[in-house]
Amino acid sequence: MEPSDNPFFGLPMFGEMAKAMSGQGPLNWDAARQFAAVATGSSGADPNPDPLQRIRLQELGRIVEMHVHDLTGIDTTFPELTPVSAGVWAQRTLDAYRPLFTELATSLSAANAADDIEVADPMMAMIANLSRMMAPAMLGMAVGSMVGRMAGRMFAQYDLPIPRHEQGLLVITGNIESFAADWSLPLDEVRLWVIAQEYIGHTLLTIPFVRDGLTVLVRRYVAAFRPDSSSLADHIEQLDLGDADPMAAMQQLLGDPAVMLGAVRSRSEEHTS
Repeated sequence: MEPSDNPFFGLPMFGEMAKAMSGQGPLNWDAARQFAAVATGSSGADPNPDPLQRIRLQELGRIVEMHVHDLTGIDTTFPELTPVSAGVWAQRTLDAYRPLFTELATSLSAANAADDIEVADPMMAMIANLSRMMAPAMLGMAVGSMVGRMAGRMFAQYDLPIPRHEQGLLVITGNIESFAADWSLPLDEVRLWVIAQEYIGHTLLTIPFVRDGLTVLVRRYVAAFRPDSSSLADHIEQLDLGDADPMAAMQQLLGDPAVMLGAVRSRSEEHTS
């Protein structure tokens, strides 16, 4: 990194921080994992689901398996249903979607570099460099928080119909039990519905042209995003300090991932707007 690109040049302590940030790649996965754990409340020990839940899922799975085979006519071998906690689901999902998130981060950083322009104001130039340097960490925080929040609402692996490679079909048993209790529904009926969704999703996504075609479409969509380079400057200009501490207000602003990463839009959205 050139001195002119480093807003902490000449400040040894912050210079080391800048060096660490510059070597983390387009997305900081440590931050993503930590924020996913915080969002699911699993920063400590994450208890394993009751083994009896696995047994019950397998019993119900055999019933659903026969119906799916009858309806689809496809003789699919289904993976084992694996009961997991929300915390485990979040971490496994980060691993499964890592290529997609990496492609998104790479697309954003490449677009940022392509749109890079000279800024006359030294302060704005420093903030722009700081934004680019912190983007991998902020994106990691945003991705981790998003996946962690998803884990609090998802029932299983294919609630999002995105192809992924897992040894088992992940089922968040705690969410299923909570949903059934909240809506006064028979627990086994909710379990059957979730298992049917998982088996049907798995069956469809084992068809090569469906899986490959959907993967291409998702990756193409993800790769089309780019950041709005003027977003941070606009937020700073609109910052109303009033009687607030200027440093505290700036810290709060820079701590918002949406602000740091800027408004993100796809090229297709721009062409249709």
